[in-house]
Amino acid sequence: MPFRHIALALALSAASVAVAAGEAAVQRLAEAVRFRTISHQDPSQIDYGEFERFNQFLQASYPRTFATLDVEVVNDYSLLLIWRGSDDSLSPILLTAHSDVVPIEPGTEADWQHPPFAGVVAEGKIHGRGTLDDKEGVMAWLEAVESLVAERFAPRRTMVFAFGHDEEIGGEQGAGAIAARLQALGLHFAWMIDEGGMILSDNPMLPQRPVAMVNVAEKGFITLTLTAR
Repeated sequence: MPFRHIALALALSAASVAVAAGEAAVQRLAEAVRFRTISHQDPSQIDYGEFERFNQFLQASYPRTFATLDVEVVNDYSLLLIWRGSDDSLSPILLTAHSDVVPIEPGTEADWQHPPFAGVVAEGKIHGRGTLDDKEGVMAWLEAVESLVAERFAPRRTMVFAFGHDEEIGGEQGAGAIAARLQALGLHFAWMIDEGGMILSDNPMLPQRPVAMVNVAEKGFITLTLTAR
C-alpha cells in the first residue's frame, strides 16, 4: 500500500476514534444529568442517596482516574482528587466544579422542551439541569484526566480536583469542608480555575468570531422573602 494511503487510513482511523470518544463523553454527561442531585434550601428535602449514586457513577465511568489519583470523599458527598506531580518545587493548581443543581421552579415543568432530568440528546444539544451549571465542569475535568492517564501522561505539577456537593446553597458543607481539608494538607496553589464564563457568538463587538468570557470575580447574592399584609 502506498505511504499516502497508509497515512490516510491512519488519519481516518484516528478521526473515527475521536468521534467515538466524543459521542461517549456526550452520553456520559447525559447520564450524569439524570441523577437528581438537587440542593434545596430546606436540607430535609435533599436526597443524599442521589449524590452517593452519582459519585459511584463517576467512579465506574472513569476507572483509570480513580485508580491513579488519590481520592478522598469529604463530608460524605464531596470529592477531592489529587494527581501527584513529579516536581515538588512547583506549587499545585486547583480545578473545581460542583455536582449539585437547583430545583425546578414548581409550575414551570411544562416550559421545558425536554424533561429537566431526562438527559435527552437532541438537536445537537444535551438537554437538562446541570449541563451548564455545573455537572459539565465535573465531567469535563474527569474526561480530560481519564484520557491523559490512558496516554500515560504524568504531570510535573500536582493537580488537585475539588467537587463540592452543595454550592447552590452556599457551599459550607462541600467547598467549606474541602477548603479546611486542603489547609490541613498544607496545600497552597499557584492558581485555580472554577466554573464561570462562557463563549459568546455573534457579539457585535467582534462579529463572526467567538468571544471567550473570562471571569475574575463573581457577584454575591441575597435572597429575600417578603410578606405583605
